[in-house]
Amino acid sequence: MVVSLGPAGALLVTKDRVRQIPAPPVRPRGTVGAGDSMVAGIVLALQAGKDLETAVAYGCVCGAAATLHPGTSLCSQEDVELLTKIGNS
Repeated sequence: MVVSLGPAGALLVTKDRVRQIPAPPVRPRGTVGAGDSMVAGIVLALQAGKDLETAVAYGCVCGAAATLHPGTSLCSQEDVELLTKIGNS
């Protein structure tokens, strides 16, 4: 089970563990679509063969990326890549 915690990331709960996955810190300009973007990121990562924890972490990045712009748009690949680079530096 994955529970969105908004700017605090997500809580991943399995039969074997409970782990809070952090979201990258951003200055949100809008939150509509962030949850949808998080779910889409998780699904995309799982489809690509990533493990569950990595997929949830990617979903958190996608959710955070969706908050970078006002309005109702979902995350963009460019914003996801930018936040991923910042998190890896």
